Amino acid sequence: MHRKVLLGTFVFMLLLANFPSIALVTTTTTLYVDPPMTIVPKMGDSFAVNITVSDVTDLAGWEFKLYYNSSMLNATSITEGPFLKTGGSTYLMVIDFTDNYNASHGRIWASCVMIGTGPGVNGTGTLATISFKTKLPSVSNLHLTNTLLCNSETDPQLIPHVTINGIVNVLIHSIAVVNVTPFKTIVGRGLALRINATVINQGDSDEIFNVTAYANETIIETRTNIILTSGSSTTITLPWDTTGIPYGNYIISAYAWVAPGETDISDNTLTDGWVLVTVPGDVDGNGECNILDIKRVKLAFSGWIVEPNADMDDNGVVNILDLKKAKLICSGVARAQIYFDRSIYYPDVRVFWEPNLSVSIEIRVIDGDVNNNSVKVNVSSSIDSKEVTLTKDILEGFSGTVFAVGVGLAGGPISSASILSVRYGDEIIAEYFDISSGDNFAASALFTFPYYIMQTELHGLSNWESVSNCVFDSNGVPMIYIGGSLKYNPVTIGQYALANYYTYLNEGNLTRRERFLAQAKWFVENAKQRGNFSVWEHYFNNPAYGCTDPFVSAFAQGVGLSVLVRAYALTGNMSYIDVAEKISLAFGVEMSAGGVRYTDSDGVWFEECADEGARSGKVLNGFMFALTELYEYSFETNNSKGWTFFWEGAETLSNNIYRYDSGSWSYYDLLYHNPAALVYHKHHIAQLRTMYELTDDEIFLYYSEKFQSYIK
Repeated sequence: MHRKVLLGTFVFMLLLANFPSIALVTTTTTLYVDPPMTIVPKMGDSFAVNITVSDVTDLAGWEFKLYYNSSMLNATSITEGPFLKTGGSTYLMVIDFTDNYNASHGRIWASCVMIGTGPGVNGTGTLATISFKTKLPSVSNLHLTNTLLCNSETDPQLIPHVTINGIVNVLIHSIAVVNVTPFKTIVGRGLALRINATVINQGDSDEIFNVTAYANETIIETRTNIILTSGSSTTITLPWDTTGIPYGNYIISAYAWVAPGETDISDNTLTDGWVLVTVPGDVDGNGECNILDIKRVKLAFSGWIVEPNADMDDNGVVNILDLKKAKLICSGVARAQIYFDRSIYYPDVRVFWEPNLSVSIEIRVIDGDVNNNSVKVNVSSSIDSKEVTLTKDILEGFSGTVFAVGVGLAGGPISSASILSVRYGDEIIAEYFDISSGDNFAASALFTFPYYIMQTELHGLSNWESVSNCVFDSNGVPMIYIGGSLKYNPVTIGQYALANYYTYLNEGNLTRRERFLAQAKWFVENAKQRGNFSVWEHYFNNPAYGCTDPFVSAFAQGVGLSVLVRAYALTGNMSYIDVAEKISLAFGVEMSAGGVRYTDSDGVWFEECADEGARSGKVLNGFMFALTELYEYSFETNNSKGWTFFWEGAETLSNNIYRYDSGSWSYYDLLYHNPAALVYHKHHIAQLRTMYELTDDEIFLYYSEKFQSYIK
């Protein structure tokens, strides 16, 4: 028997062309990837698979194409298996061997035939072995296609068969730290502190790894040989020995060591907590261990407050042992202490024409001489002082209350002789003489302006200092892009000033105080004199209402007044009040003469956009902002003209507020009757409620609630 030797695809294509009538009958012959599933432990490992035929009769030649994921695998070699060689000499031809076939798949295209004449081989065996190296953790099919088997006839015949693909799984290794929590935020140096770290195994296989906790860059503790099965998590507790650690704030983080084969290590580290290392026994974090700390531990032990920092031995519970330890550590420092029991930075107080609603200020004294049954404390403001008797309380200290009510610079009616009269912006000082030590102790708090001013406009400093169209000049004053160029907008500057003011009060941040005063300085330096009054000018156009550069605004006049009276309260510098008085006079000058006032048959209006020849827009939110800010200035200074301007505008608003009601929403203005955007509609609701609080005019409350009902 003699047989031509034809290689590769060409011999099989010729067979198909010459014998189109060959019938493919059912067979058990199988061509498959062996093993069908290959598990590779990690990226970078090598492995091999066989292309195997089973239950074949008279096999003399073969061909296949094998596709794989080239982004995951790199095929490194192909060698002929031993099965076909058992029948004689063979010739292997690798037609294509590439990792980048069709841009996303790798392909191996190979064929092999027996040389010369003779019978083919029978049975089961390996036709080829292919080696790979893994590039990425993932899953890839090993797809057999275009497979051909032929026999040893002089005119070869196709051998019917079925194919079975293979799968390669390169295991993903991924350890993540998902939580770091210190049991306390304040710890005395040398005392115990535990850190909880939660880690999760997000990979495909079990892992053994280490976890290290850090305080800043200092290692707290390393836990080794943590075992986690795939998909499981665990929380480990790491003790921190703070002996010898310098005082200060520490950022707490945890790091899960990289597992063999792990590629994504972005979540192996988590920073999620802080701890203050301070003197032993300091529970409140003020840098001292004193009777206040002992009392705080006692409160936590008694169940009055929840205070993890009172857990002196860090065993998860505050008990009598913690109280004894606190007393032992702090012994000898139980001298008198005086403090305000709560902050009065934001007193819940409404201001009226005759201020008769007071706010309570609670004062507490911890006295070294606990045999006393009462103590007397002197409480003072810039315009008044009171002696307050404090009685002994359950803390073995003394507490009491003084009531304060705000009055203007020029004084005002006081509803009760026993009430401390306070000017907004005052520092209230409480003083106590401790007879046991012979020392005088004092504490202070700030009685600030009510927060209703601009309450719907203040969005927080992070928004102010990150917006794309806001640029700060060399003095820290914001400028915004208007018409393609940077401009100063008095309203924007005022809003930024007030945001800094309230942040300073809330945080005690002196940088915020200086930034507030920088804006106040801008208002002083940029007040333009127009006859006997002053204004802040806008150097851009507002064509909607016919205002051209430069125009003025009652809104801007008002917000500037708010800034100036606060600056005076902080500094006592009367130049702020002098400028404010000139600014307030613009509310008495018609806009046709350069002021912000517009008078018609309906009353007196204060225009958000005011200019000679401009149209009266009667913008509602700007009108009400001007009124509330004018009220604040008048109340603080008790300025009679300011009061007159306020009540003129309030009466106009009361008589005309119905015209801003569309029946389903509020109007932005009366010139165009534009429906207010949602943000301005909400402004109207809040501002009308404020006007009700300032005037006691129930029409404002009625429309505030009516406008609120329109929001579905």
